[in-house]
Amino acid sequence: MLFGDKQDLALECELEDWESDSPKDVFGHITFWAGGFLVGDFSVLVMLNIPYIHFRNSFQQCGKRQNPSLINMSAIEAFNFLESVLYGNSIEELLSYTELEDEFRKICMIQSDIEEFDKVQIFLEELAEKYSKYDVCTNFSEAFDEVKCLLIEGKKEERFIWKDYKSDSIREIILKPDTYKHVLESFITWFEQIKT
Repeated sequence: MLFGDKQDLALECELEDWESDSPKDVFGHITFWAGGFLVGDFSVLVMLNIPYIHFRNSFQQCGKRQNPSLINMSAIEAFNFLESVLYGNSIEELLSYTELEDEFRKICMIQSDIEEFDKVQIFLEELAEKYSKYDVCTNFSEAFDEVKCLLIEGKKEERFIWKDYKSDSIREIILKPDTYKHVLESFITWFEQIKT
């Protein structure tokens, strides 16, 4: 099944017969297509219930991924910023981003005692939680182990940015608003019908 347009944005999914202890487990193959590029590894057999849960949760964040700073960054800048915030690169690297709050800069400058260090850790966790909604495809399925995908929503466009770790390349496709939402909605509806 294809949900969306491969030249724009699509999820491709194929069911596979597979013995399981639970009749509710659904197995198959899944991947994204973005701008004609395969984003993920369609050859990997996965339990599709996990991507379904992830995409259902991601769908609930649609319309909440707007950020004026991120929408104006280049694809590489946006990717590097979000990767730093979400996956804990050094505090010094995080300080280089003007998008981060002044409070964080102050805390980082005086983190010598344990109480201030705790404040830094709490802030880093809050920061990761705030920006996690932009990460739409990571750490939930083996089919996407070699890629990381981000979505930034704007009033006039959506930016789907991904990194392929095999080729170490960062790519981007500009989409019409709600494209990602419509792709997920189609997949979720289909999955809920086959699961019952």
